[in-house]
Amino acid sequence: MRLIAECCSYATGRAALAAGRNLDVSVTLVSPENAASFMGVSWWQALVKKLSPHKDIDNILDCGEAAGRAMEALHAGQKQIVLSRSGPQAVIVQSFASLVSAKVFPTRPDAVKLNEYVPPEILVRRYEEMYLISASRSHRPHAGAELQGVSK
Repeated sequence: MRLIAECCSYATGRAALAAGRNLDVSVTLVSPENAASFMGVSWWQALVKKLSPHKDIDNILDCGEAAGRAMEALHAGQKQIVLSRSGPQAVIVQSFASLVSAKVFPTRPDAVKLNEYVPPEILVRRYEEMYLISASRSHRPHAGAELQGVSK
């Protein structure tokens, strides 16, 4: 299992990492929507580095529809980005990403949203609720499954 948490500050990043330790699960930090455009690639990478100076943290930078910011992020060494646009620019970004062994996601992953004042135990509860809800949806039988084998 993995905790995917939106990280918009040092405090929310620390809360997410603490919750991951409490749950004994891996953590992926996701930037706010379009963060590459309004906060910048350097800001995101500095934040992630400050959260864990001696170990890489799995993280995803959301570039929104900004293909130029996506290329900037890939050139700066970002290994996972969200680029929510299609067309020729997206194809070029995707091609470059494959050359540098990076991943481009067309949509943001579902992430637990935090604020700076959420204690880790509350975050753990939110994560468990989110996981249980998504797990129950993915294991729900398709419509009519309960009628299989019943003849009219």
